[in-house]
Amino acid sequence: MAVRDEWKGSNLLSRVVKPKDKSMEASTRDKKRRVQFRAAAPLGSAVFVAGSFNKWDPRATPMKEGPGGYAATVLLLPGRYEYKFVINGEWVTDSRGFETVPNGVGSRNSVMVI
Repeated sequence: MAVRDEWKGSNLLSRVVKPKDKSMEASTRDKKRRVQFRAAAPLGSAVFVAGSFNKWDPRATPMKEGPGGYAATVLLLPGRYEYKFVINGEWVTDSRGFETVPNGVGSRNSVMVI
């Protein structure tokens, strides 16, 4: 199966919109933000993102195939989240070199701070 070239080695992209006006910072600090996860996987794969934000449910957050790979947008409060991608039933960490932490079951989880 083919993996889209533009996504090789780039499993995750998160985008958080920050307010331009400093007076808005306090009001947005406690609001959920749209965070987009993107994963590279062979075309036609079953791809999900699971983590502390969805109780580690491997099927709760499906990622949709689109231009350049798979993507899912999740609303999250500012904080620190652990996550993994589930690609065709296999749990994998983000391969871009983001922070990882031991997960207590013999492997590691990726970490995102919003």
